[in-house]
Amino acid sequence: MEFGVKKTLRSQIFPALLGAGALWACLGWACSRQQESPTPETAPQALSDSPSSDSQIPSPQAQQCARCHREAYDSWLTSQHAWANRRLDPAKDGAAFEKETSLSIGASRFQVTRVKGRPAFVWNEAGGQERLFFPEAVIGVAPLWQYLVPAPGGRWQVFPLAWDPAAREWFHVFGEEARDPQDWGHWFNRGNNWNSQCASCHMSGFEKGYDPQTDAYHSRWRGMGVSCLQCHGEKKGHPEADPGEDKSAAKTPGRAQDTCASCHSRREELTGRFPPGESFEDHYRLVLADQEGVYYPDGQVRQENFEYGSLLMSRMGLKGITCLDCHNPHSGKLLLPVENNALCLSCHRIPGKRGAVPIEPLAHSRHPAGSKGSLCIECHMPVTKFMIRDPRRDHGFTIPDPLLTKELGVPNACNRCHSDRSTEWAVEWTRKWFGSKMDRPSRRRARAIARAHKGDAGAVSELIALLEQEENPAWRAVLLSLLSPGAQDPRVRKHLQGALQSDHPLVRSAALRALREAPDFFEETASLQDDPSRLVRVDALWSSVVQGKTPGSGLPELMRYLEENADQPQGALKQAQFLLARGEKDKAELWIRKAADWDRSSAYAQFLKGQVLNLLGKNLEALGAFQEAQRLEPENADYTYSLGLLYAELNRSREALELLKKTVQLDPSFGRAWYNLGLAYAQSGDVEPALRALAKAEVLLADSPDPAYAIATIVLRRGDKAQAEKALGRALARNPQFSPALELMSRISQP
Repeated sequence: MEFGVKKTLRSQIFPALLGAGALWACLGWACSRQQESPTPETAPQALSDSPSSDSQIPSPQAQQCARCHREAYDSWLTSQHAWANRRLDPAKDGAAFEKETSLSIGASRFQVTRVKGRPAFVWNEAGGQERLFFPEAVIGVAPLWQYLVPAPGGRWQVFPLAWDPAAREWFHVFGEEARDPQDWGHWFNRGNNWNSQCASCHMSGFEKGYDPQTDAYHSRWRGMGVSCLQCHGEKKGHPEADPGEDKSAAKTPGRAQDTCASCHSRREELTGRFPPGESFEDHYRLVLADQEGVYYPDGQVRQENFEYGSLLMSRMGLKGITCLDCHNPHSGKLLLPVENNALCLSCHRIPGKRGAVPIEPLAHSRHPAGSKGSLCIECHMPVTKFMIRDPRRDHGFTIPDPLLTKELGVPNACNRCHSDRSTEWAVEWTRKWFGSKMDRPSRRRARAIARAHKGDAGAVSELIALLEQEENPAWRAVLLSLLSPGAQDPRVRKHLQGALQSDHPLVRSAALRALREAPDFFEETASLQDDPSRLVRVDALWSSVVQGKTPGSGLPELMRYLEENADQPQGALKQAQFLLARGEKDKAELWIRKAADWDRSSAYAQFLKGQVLNLLGKNLEALGAFQEAQRLEPENADYTYSLGLLYAELNRSREALELLKKTVQLDPSFGRAWYNLGLAYAQSGDVEPALRALAKAEVLLADSPDPAYAIATIVLRRGDKAQAEKALGRALARNPQFSPALELMSRISQP
């Protein structure tokens, strides 16, 4: 049984498209520096000209709320939420543009300047033509301000130089990383497009308004910044309220947290808008620790994941602690100080409240009072900096474990503080202080997850054992997702089927997606198209597409999901798959080309483009796509393998043989590559290397009759009937109904 991400890449086109991760990029616009403004035919829409209710801070809607809710309004008015997105202000932003500043990152040169008195940016890429931009708006409050510049098609892009108002200096948010202009994450591409990536969480009542026909945005909003409307909706009896709308459910802690989570999470959009008071899983798919490289295996943040996923995977999240237990919802400030542990001890002080473990801080921390090491947050909420200067605390409340640093490279709070000490030093002190208490389930879970991410088939038993003990639905979803490649294993299948009945939508969704490639799963999961949670319904509907079935009455809901994500490469890939399933190959080809064009630096996008073109019989173009994928990632065995198979299909045997040899060098455990290498050797007349390769494949592909059957045909050709019969016997032991082996056995058994 193959285990890990390689199975996704080595499966057929439909599952491969399903596995598409973030690739993303776009085309853009700028004008030459000599122009004061862009030419009419390329002029982007100005922020002030947008079809929006309000661009003021504070918004008129918020001012109306202040009539009755003055205390909440005054608290909100100085918050980061209130000023999350604002128009350029000559008084406020004047200092940023007082003096000209230049920065060079790789081949890119950026300049902050003024043109005829207006704040301006100049960008020059690799010595090409200078491009001039006039910033119109700012996102962020502290510790940095990022500026928005207009671009054609209703776009606003986030300029890569940010202003540090405390240090009064500009810096590059990607540090010394020189991003390729073809990359999705380049500042002028889709990864840094405000309409798609930023606005829904920096504005109130935002509607993206993407038109796939013109690849343009017609975005609308009710107000700049995050105001009362964004979190409370329009209540009954209030100005402009919908008489039929009642969001009283938003008053419950869970629903209030879902509202916070709608922005403070890394997630995929399902609908494009979150009405306050509704369920998070009715509008988003949360990203958890099953995706390699997003979180560390112990749950610590690695990439920019925000807070909700971490909190949900934490022990505190499991016990019902929400954002509002620690934060004032209007000011965003903490309810109690953390400098003296008062906030944490409000629950953890002996004898403990709300089920919290009682703690005596000095005895627990083993650090003197007043020291950094005596603070709960320094050990259990370590800081990670994003965008170079934005320090954020981890809300996973994880346990520092230097042994995991030694084994897996997971950071630990001890060495974050004592950076002059070795990991071994930290391991020894935690062992002295806490002994066997450190060998906790979270350590075993981290080890198993790390093994699963590496594709280790031996991790299956560990994952199952952890799943049987895991209380937290978020971690249950992670473990189920990591079991996906082993869905055919009866042990795994039992747990996946049981999880379909879970009372938590994250768990049902993970089980459903894990069963997606199982050939006989459809009947088990079809009923989930009527699940109470939209997340599960969308997954069930999408699964029907993967299996070539017609989605039921929920097709409009599925289409809304596909349309909402159609402006990014991942969405374009899913559009292509959906259209292929419906037999609309020409339309599918257009979407797969978009996905690859929107991020030309993504090897995975090029690989999937090659798969689709190969499926459509356009093998010469597919060859170019596979060659590009292999050029971008020459050490990727899957891309090398696919290119080799296509060369074989094009009767270019020598190139095919060399690439298959390289594939097994890159990944000696790649059974199918050994099998095809054996066939390639046999075709070229090299019998002994062919038999050795097929013997290797027979071991690695323990459930497949193909290698043994191929061996039988080769040895029979050279007249060794006895060895052929033995090989056919091994093939039939793996699959007694394997017709090629049955026919050949019948033929050679005849006198």
